Amino acid sequence: MRADHTDAPAGCEYATIYVAFELSKAKWQLGIMITGAEKMSRYGIDGGNLAELSSCIGESPSEGGAAGQAGSDSVLL
Repeated sequence: MRADHTDAPAGCEYATIYVAFELSKAKWQLGIMITGAEKMSRYGIDGGNLAELSSCIGESPSEGGAAGQAGSDSVLL
């Protein structure tokens, strides 16, 4: 039995958010791309700043955040 379900399609009500990290002690580079998007959103945040990391991933739809673009029923796990 395979435990890897990365090739399973997401339901219509959810979008997949791809997140790439480049980490160092001083700075973190964050790239976020949503299924169907043409471009990746890029952020530079201070190393270890989890509040800013969370806000980059979960911004409201009006601000164009990754979770916001996925729809109103977005779930951040």
